[in-house]
Amino acid sequence: MDSNKLFTSGKPEDHFEQKVQENVHIVFWLLKDFAWIMHFRAFGLLMAVPTFVLSVYITLKSLSGCFDMYYKWLFLQIRHNVNSPDESVDLDLVGWRKLRFNDIFHSDFARAMTEDSKWAIVGFLLRGELNIGNSAGLDYRELIKCTSDFYHNLAITCWILGNAVWMVGEFYFEDTTRYLAIPFFIFGLFFIVWYYLFVAEN
Repeated sequence: MDSNKLFTSGKPEDHFEQKVQENVHIVFWLLKDFAWIMHFRAFGLLMAVPTFVLSVYITLKSLSGCFDMYYKWLFLQIRHNVNSPDESVDLDLVGWRKLRFNDIFHSDFARAMTEDSKWAIVGFLLRGELNIGNSAGLDYRELIKCTSDFYHNLAITCWILGNAVWMVGEFYFEDTTRYLAIPFFIFGLFFIVWYYLFVAEN
């Protein structure tokens, strides 16, 4: 079985569900900003809450996707290096976070690789580095995409929070909360700059 195909494959319904969530989030965001510019206070506050909550949910889901993709990558490297005869594993049905590699591959290589990977994922998320190597010759694009989604969603969440603080200030506090919103915008820009300077470049 082609490992690259196995690595990049995913359930179409999962991708569809993610796209629906992202589209609904855009609708919430537009309604919130429409209420803001029209000065519909109650409606603006009502829309700010689900817009922010859905943004946090999408961000956490993208982070979970990074962990899933990373451990999927690790699994395929282990399988490649120990020459496992089992090529029939349906990776879409495996609970990646519950997968115990030592139970699957009773080898020194598998144990060492799993142990080394515990903190290596931090380097993967912060610097885009893969210390576990690529002995299976897999395509890097899926890994790059998952980190990109996470950082951009994180920046959007910061932006929406700053946006909401600013809006509440205009509605109820004579626009005196704008300075409280600035750090959220700065954090959003920081995450984007960090991604393009230190993660995407690797």
